[in-house]
Amino acid sequence: MCHLDLAILVQKLDEWTDLEENVARILDRLDYWLGTEYAQWTTDPEDPEIKRARAERKRAGYKAPPHPIVFPVAKRPERIHMELLLDAHQEFISFHPEKEKPRVTPMSSGADKSQRKKGTIRQLLAARGE
Repeated sequence: MCHLDLAILVQKLDEWTDLEENVARILDRLDYWLGTEYAQWTTDPEDPEIKRARAERKRAGYKAPPHPIVFPVAKRPERIHMELLLDAHQEFISFHPEKEKPRVTPMSSGADKSQRKKGTIRQLLAARGE
C-alpha cells in the first residue's frame, strides 16, 4: 500500500469532498456577512465612542485590507481547518501589525493631576537622602 493511501485512510481525508468544502466556504462567508451586517445594524455612526475609535484608527494609519479576511467557522477535518485558520491569521497579521505601545510611566499614565504630590526640589532631595 502506498504511503499516500495510508495517510488518506488514517486522516480520513478521502471523505472530505469538493462539495463539502464548497458548502463549508459558503457557510464561512455567510457567517462573515452576518457579523458585518449585525455590526452595522447595532452601531450608531454618530456615537462619540465610535467616532473617537475611527479617528484613532485613522491617526494610527490602520487601513482595511483590499478584500475581506474570512476566518473558517464551518466544521472541517482538523488538518484542513487548521491550515485555513493559520492562513487567515497570517493574512490578518499582515494587514494589522501590532504597533509598539508607548511605555506607561507615572507621569504619562494619565493619572489625575490632583493625585500627584507637589513639592519643592529641596523636599525631593531630602526624601532621596541627598
